[in-house]
Parts: sequence; C-alpha cells; structure tokens
Amino acid sequence: MVKKEIVDKVLTPMLNVARQPGFSTRPEYQGRKLEANKEIYISSAWYKSHWIWDAFKKYTKNMIKGNRDYFVATLPYQLSVFHGLLDQRRVDNEKTSEGFDKAGFDMEYEALFVGENDKAYFKLKPLNKCRTLTRTFRPPTNEEFIENEALSKPKNLSNFPRGNHRDKDEYRLVALDVALMGGNKNVKNDTSAFTVMRLIRDGDHYRRQIVYLESVTKSISSQDLAVRLKQLYYDFEADYAVVDINGIGQGVFDACATVLEDKERGVEYPAWASLNDEAVNERSKANGLKCIYTVKANAKFNNDIAVALQASIQSGKLELPINDIEKREELQENKVYRRSSPEEQVRWLYPYVQTTALVNELVNLEYTVREGGIKIQEVGTTTKDRYSSLAYCNFYADELERDLKMEDSNIKDFFLF
Repeated sequence: MVKKEIVDKVLTPMLNVARQPGFSTRPEYQGRKLEANKEIYISSAWYKSHWIWDAFKKYTKNMIKGNRDYFVATLPYQLSVFHGLLDQRRVDNEKTSEGFDKAGFDMEYEALFVGENDKAYFKLKPLNKCRTLTRTFRPPTNEEFIENEALSKPKNLSNFPRGNHRDKDEYRLVALDVALMGGNKNVKNDTSAFTVMRLIRDGDHYRRQIVYLESVTKSISSQDLAVRLKQLYYDFEADYAVVDINGIGQGVFDACATVLEDKERGVEYPAWASLNDEAVNERSKANGLKCIYTVKANAKFNNDIAVALQASIQSGKLELPINDIEKREELQENKVYRRSSPEEQVRWLYPYVQTTALVNELVNLEYTVREGGIKIQEVGTTTKDRYSSLAYCNFYADELERDLKMEDSNIKDFFLF
C-alpha cells in the first residue's frame, strides 16, 4: 500500500549513507568492509497494475542472471500446509465458501499477482483509479429498524440523510440483477446483486458514486428479493429502482407491484409500477408508485450498457469505494470501530470488500464482438451479476443525464431567443 513516490523519495535515499556501527572503529575491525545496505520487501501478492509487480519482475530477472544482489521467493499456502502451520481443510473451506473471491485467494494464498483477463473489456488500472470514495452507505439492520420504530420520535437511521430537499442536483438509484439460485450447490455463478448509487450533479453531467453493494448468495424467493429491494430503496431514500424483468426478473417485478409485508420489520411497503413500460404495468396489473425503471436485456441492450459503463469508467464519472485493505487500516484509528464487535466491523467493511469483488469480477469477464455488438460473458465459475447490476444503474444514470443536458439546452435557447 506504500506509494512509489514515498519509496523513491523518502525510503530509498535513506540507504545512501553507509551504516557506522560503534564497533567498526575498534582496531580489530579496521580495514574490514561493512555489509552494504539492503532493501527487503515482504508482502502478499497484489495487482499487476501496481508498481511492486514491475519491481518483482526486475528483481527476478536480475536473480536469474546471477546477480547476487537480488533474491526473490514466493511462498504459497502449500508451504504452510507442508510444515503443519495451516490446515488444508481451512483452505478447502475458503474455496467453497459463499462469495468466494478467486482473485483475492490467488493473491493472498497462492502468492500470485493478478491482472485482467487477456480478453477483458474492463481494465484494472482505470478501475483502480475510480476507487476514491472513503464513505459508504450503511443500511440499518432489522433489529436497528425495529428498535428505532419503537421510539416515541424515530430517528433517520441513514448515514446519508437527504431530508425533504429533492431536486435534480442529486438522484438516488437502487439497481438489482435478479438471480434466485445462489444457494444451489450446482449453480456457483448465480447470485442476486444490488447496486446503490448517488448521482451528484456536476455541471451538465452526473458523477456516479457507488456507495453500497450487496450480493445475495443464498437461494431466495421472488417475494423476499422484492422485500429486500424495497428495504434498500426506503432506507436509502432513493428516487428510482432499476430492475431487469426478463425471465425470473418478471416475478420480482410482479411482487413489487403488490403491497408487500415485511415480516422481519413489521411494516408494509406500497405497490410500485414501471415508469417506462405501460405494457408491463398492464400485464402485471401494476398501478402503484411509478418508480421502477424496467429493462429487458437483449443483444443490443447488452452492448449499450457495456459501452456506457466503459465510458463512465474512462471519463472518471464513476466513483467507487477504496480498497478494503486501505479502509481497514484507516479504521484502526477509529475508536468506535475498534470497540465494535467482529460482526459490526464486518458491516463497516462490507461495501469495500464487495467493491473489490466487483473489480475482480469485471477484469475477469471476457468480451467478444458479434454482428457489430459487444457481448460480455463469464469464464468458468466467474460471475457477472455485480457487473450487470452496476451496468443497469449506470445506463439509467445516462438517461437522467441526457434529460439534464436537454433541459439546460432548452434554457439556453430560451435566453438566446
């Protein structure tokens, strides 16, 4: 996590002065050459986009050439297993755990540096540049919600309160990519994924801040998934929800179109309806709050959302939470975090861990060009659920941005006239 500039301008120059231990002035040591200063780096492996990967390759080449000033060793988990320091069963459990992150495992356990897939559409370096957010949304637990509702004057539990002021300077979106079989042992790359986004007006465009991500790794019914969507929507005081209603997504929309009872929190949520597709409303007899932007993925749509997301990444409009390792180090200075239970600490870090999983997912997706369009696809057991959820959210953000630009253009034309 140390910046290259710090290494080059602060740490390395400290080696310029030879050590002068007291014993070196004794007669018996006169004329003896003291050992030269050395640089020693010890770390887990990391991303290939980081400067340490180039240093690693340089040191390896010099060692292979026979330069005795250089030495490199990688120590994967098998070494610890061999010496009885690590139980193989723990490693096996890690590999089969819910939400297993292969890229993270490769770096931490296998001592392998990770880069994007050779056929990756989304590249690691631009994505890491997007990771600037140090503050994320923390949805209340059901227990916190119930306790708060029991108060004579319930509080706003959101750490991103927006009050009654709602205008085009900020929009809030919750997107959902639907999958119902996440807990099926035969389906390893099928999870529902939520993306929570703030759109902050910046001139004639919107900065897209991803302040929360959530994956549902267990099997779940359409109704329960709809309840969780409405929980996040109202917890975040959102303006719109974005849902793919193709296939099993239609069942989630049908559930959202009814008054839903949240048995865990003891509340009822009003019925919703599509704001952009009346045919869907007629089919589902939806006549509620028009807050769902419904999408139906097809080849053209999949191309459009991939291109749009790439444009947001390259332009810097997309802002993601910082790396969870950096955040964990930062939180060590926070007394409230240090005094929290392990479960609560996991909640603090959850959006940052999910973002790392998102980045690892993006760079491991492959793309092909078919009939002039881009198709994004998984490889092996990799997933694209987080990608889809993010891409849907970003796509609707583009629509809201086009409305903003059109409105600004009309205002300018009015004054020019």
